[in-house]
Amino acid sequence: MSTSSEQLTHPLTGKTVLVTGGGRGLGAAISRRVAAAGARVALVGRNKDRLQEVADGLPHDPLIVPADLGEPDAPLAVLDQVISVFGTLDVLVNNAGLGHVGSSDQLTPREVGQVLGLNARAALLLAGHAAGHMARSGGGSIVTISSALSNRGNPMNSLYSASKGALDAAARALAAPGDLERAQQAGQREFKQIVEALRPPKPPPPPLEPSALPPAALPAPALPPAAFPVPAPGQAAAAASEPDPPGWPKAANDQISAIQQALFDLKLLSDKPDGAIGPVTRTAIRSFQRSTGARETGEPTKDVFAALQQAIARRAAAASTPPSAPAIDLSASEPPPPPTSEDISRAAPMPQEKTDSATVEPPIAPASITQASIAQAIDLGAPEPPPAPPTSADIARAAPASEEKTDSAKVEPANAVPAPIDPPRPPMPKVEEATAAPRPTAATPEGSKPAPPESTPATAIDLGQPEPPPAPPTSADIVRADPDVWPASTADQVTAVQRLLRDLNFLRDPPDGLYGPGTRAAILDYERTAGLAQTGEPSKALFESLKETREKAMRKPN
Repeated sequence: MSTSSEQLTHPLTGKTVLVTGGGRGLGAAISRRVAAAGARVALVGRNKDRLQEVADGLPHDPLIVPADLGEPDAPLAVLDQVISVFGTLDVLVNNAGLGHVGSSDQLTPREVGQVLGLNARAALLLAGHAAGHMARSGGGSIVTISSALSNRGNPMNSLYSASKGALDAAARALAAPGDLERAQQAGQREFKQIVEALRPPKPPPPPLEPSALPPAALPAPALPPAAFPVPAPGQAAAAASEPDPPGWPKAANDQISAIQQALFDLKLLSDKPDGAIGPVTRTAIRSFQRSTGARETGEPTKDVFAALQQAIARRAAAASTPPSAPAIDLSASEPPPPPTSEDISRAAPMPQEKTDSATVEPPIAPASITQASIAQAIDLGAPEPPPAPPTSADIARAAPASEEKTDSAKVEPANAVPAPIDPPRPPMPKVEEATAAPRPTAATPEGSKPAPPESTPATAIDLGQPEPPPAPPTSADIVRADPDVWPASTADQVTAVQRLLRDLNFLRDPPDGLYGPGTRAAILDYERTAGLAQTGEPSKALFESLKETREKAMRKPN
């Protein structure tokens, strides 16, 4: 059985490829890719309509084989039908699988039979009999789609991990010495190309402003001494003589482990270093290169290692430097504006009620106002004209109601006015609603102006400043109050998905609202486990599926 990388990367004109689970997701994408390379494709799956939908977009007359590979006799029957129609089989892609999420103490025999029957038994039967046919017909390739959960423990995926672990063991047993390593490398390259093809295109960068200097006159940008630029093809000899950055290992596995450790320290990689370069590590390297403006290669080179060490050093320096207090410039401060007449009236004390109405406070003597105080006087505008002298009608309205007398003597008016005096008016009727008795006034010397009737000052009630209305709740408050509500902002949506992934043990880091490689890998693992379309995006549909899975996992048996 030959599984060289040449057969996977070159066009497959005239080759026959059998893809299980080809009706959706990764199986549909693989079918389109190999058909575009010239292969004849046989699509196998349980849903005939989905298979037909995929086949309608494929060239070279694809074959549709509706079948449930979980049945014991179905795998060999499918293999015989494909060979009888096409005459041969060159490539087998074991992609069909059934996900399962649940605690191991709640497993049932039916669930174990379904998951192991499709993920392990069907794949082993197809791979074993296809390998024998390929050996008799001159060779071929077998591709198995496994999962990271096959070698990583998760208490909620014990059954699924066992099925994928069995698939990995079968692949190692069937492969010839050296074939498995070459197949893994080729599979990683192919998987990277499929992911790149499914990723939405990036928006074009904004146009750059034209420079005043011609390109030949522009100086080359100076690189810092610690930066190790990627050499051009013609500078291979010069790059080989450049010194290695401090801490750069000699062995290839140690170099990958050093870069993975730096990515882990920068929270760009959730898994600990293992010395193996895979899609997750390459995605983390590209994310770091994108953040620094470097060319996105995804390769674990010493330039990436040097840039990572600089980023770690900058973060450590920023964490050790205490924040400095902002400087306050007092030179440009302006004096406060002069108080207005309203400010003066508010600051003036309230007039106190006098017990002796004959006592009049003397006015401020003009001599107390000095020339200096006049210079600092505030311009309050032109003085208001004095009020007109009160008429007899005004005095009658302002006078209090007179007390009823027992004798028939004439009642003197409450307030005397200077001559000429109008004829006295009859006393006004007493108002029963009045609660205060009239205030007697003392006799006013003849010729002097009487004091106006004093009015009782209103008592000011300090109600304080009104409390501001409460701020409207944000989407984060709504999520905290009800975690089952899909938030509005993108960061809260990522946080909600991360919280559910962590509850189901697909994510180990606490939720931070950042959509990074670790979160994307966890989403892909869950989608692959649950049998969903593998997008890696924190969508609302994923959120609802995670909630439903969590409810099923937390539901106790009756």
